[in-house]
Amino acid sequence: MQRFFRLIILSFVALSTVSCLLPRAQQYEIMAYRLPTDAARPVKIHVNQVGYMLQAPKFAVAESAEPLVEFRVFSVPQNDEVYRGELSSSSQFSEWGGGPYYAHIDFSALQEEGSFEIEIAGVRSLSFQISARQWRDDTLMSVLRFFTSSRANNSDVWNADRAVPIFGSSQTVDVRGGWYDASGDISKYFSHLSYANFFNPQQIPLTAWALSWVSQEAERRDLGKDVRDRAAAEAVWGGDFLLRMLSETGYFYSNVFDRWTGDMQERRVCTFKGKGGEMSTAYEAAFREGGGLAIAALARISTLSSSGVFSSQEYLDGARRGFAYLQQHNLRHVDDGVENIIDDYAALLAATELYRASRDESYLSYARNRANALHQRLHNDGYFIADDAIRPFWHAADAGLPLVALTLYAELESDVAARTTALQTLHAHTTYLLEMAQKTANPYGYARQHFSIGRDVFEGFFMPHENETGYWWQGENARLGSLAAGVALAAGALAADGRDLPPWEPYAWAQLNWILGANPLDICFLKGSGHHNPPKYSHAKPQHTDLPGGISNGITGSDRKGRGIDWFEMPGRQHDAWSRWRWYEQWLPHSTWFMMGLVALQPSVGEMENASVTTAAPDAEPTPAEPASDVESTPAEPASDAELQRKGEMLPEDENKVQ
Repeated sequence: MQRFFRLIILSFVALSTVSCLLPRAQQYEIMAYRLPTDAARPVKIHVNQVGYMLQAPKFAVAESAEPLVEFRVFSVPQNDEVYRGELSSSSQFSEWGGGPYYAHIDFSALQEEGSFEIEIAGVRSLSFQISARQWRDDTLMSVLRFFTSSRANNSDVWNADRAVPIFGSSQTVDVRGGWYDASGDISKYFSHLSYANFFNPQQIPLTAWALSWVSQEAERRDLGKDVRDRAAAEAVWGGDFLLRMLSETGYFYSNVFDRWTGDMQERRVCTFKGKGGEMSTAYEAAFREGGGLAIAALARISTLSSSGVFSSQEYLDGARRGFAYLQQHNLRHVDDGVENIIDDYAALLAATELYRASRDESYLSYARNRANALHQRLHNDGYFIADDAIRPFWHAADAGLPLVALTLYAELESDVAARTTALQTLHAHTTYLLEMAQKTANPYGYARQHFSIGRDVFEGFFMPHENETGYWWQGENARLGSLAAGVALAAGALAADGRDLPPWEPYAWAQLNWILGANPLDICFLKGSGHHNPPKYSHAKPQHTDLPGGISNGITGSDRKGRGIDWFEMPGRQHDAWSRWRWYEQWLPHSTWFMMGLVALQPSVGEMENASVTTAAPDAEPTPAEPASDVESTPAEPASDAELQRKGEMLPEDENKVQ
């Protein structure tokens, strides 16, 4: 039975393209969701609460006490039966409780736009939309507005950041700009957790780079002028901040941190350690500590048609300076004095983007060496070795970034042998990810990894609570988005080279569908979308809070190895109030990687034409002529949000900004 069930999962076609916020007249009343105390429902139907793309495959998950046979789909509010089908054979899965039977609901053949509900054994699902392009018009713009609303430009923060003291020094630096890190944290990070060596998440530099990538992909993937222009405006806002964080010596400062207090007097340029926020003077960002992604971001931003306070040439010059410094001094700034896989993929993306922007062959040669280093890290099973011994690469936020960096490098590599090696690495690791998801019962298609505690290497769904950080484990929605992006981009490169993969679209879409509500708790983690959003995070600061388009941390495992499933309100579990952040808090990388995954899964204009989908010609504007975009570059020294609004330079859609 389990073998058959795995085959069923492998046969899934791509989950639907997600739509987002419904048209204003059709918006759901979205609740801050509390888990039901009534767990005795005979059937639970878990759907992507936001929606499915008309031309894409569509499926959901049914959970029941007994095996199920058929389902029906009804229009809302008309209540007309529009589709009927048989469920896949039910399979048992007990690791997360519930069930014990699960079946997949495939309604891909339903080719009708509107609002719908699924019914099984008299039980109805939450309603969802099917539409042709809803995701682009609503979801993606919602996420882009989230970045605008998260700008660190409240007047008190802006004025304080004109002259932030460097920890352990009397010197101050101008570090204005960037984005707040989280709904409970108005600090600004290149990365953190450097003391743990293998956990560095890419934060503001990743967001700036991703926005520039999305802006440049907008026309190729028919995303529209609004997406292109807004993403570009946010990217250059990020680029201006990255240049301010570049020291005269050539290194980037790693963080602007206030010990999570929100107190302007506490803000320091520093790095820090542990849940106590112990500051230190090791503030020079290594490749893995945000330096690599900052270089990549500045290089790509330099190729945009727009700029902010600084010019395109200044962005490129800054990227070159930062790269030259880390080429010489990276080992000085990594905490343990040894490079690992995060240095490899961060430096690979940095060199790749510098080559793309400058066509300087020295950068391509450097990228080639880093790509080969990743190849050498491949384990026979297909996962990467993070260190020089046995530790598998696993990451709570950026698990898909090695695939992204390798794919973009392979697109530019002119050396046939080197490109072949990169594609072999992509194929091996992507195949590993797809096969890992199928090695055990996995009704939601949730991404699995190899983990380790000491020398104990094991497989699982969620990151272990016992790890080198001493405290850092939380929902991994950023990881899911990164894997959706990485697998989609890798699959495209491999297909172009004629290399076959196991079915990959179900895996990629399953990660985004989980975020949008197709999970055991029926929570849509994208605020302002779906039916059930997480409760508001209660430790928000006056300048920043939960925002539409922001994504909460999400669901976690429940024990030291990450087994089981947990949520702050999970029945039978008790958590102290401090730990709410692990599940509820919105975090910048979640929305960044969700955006990347969403865009990477959209076909190019050429692919849509080949599929006989009506679209604009490749050399045409992706949307009909429109009034000029409302997105303008922010001036160099805005005194306050109020002044920006008076000048007409605050984006009109930024209605969610905390005043």
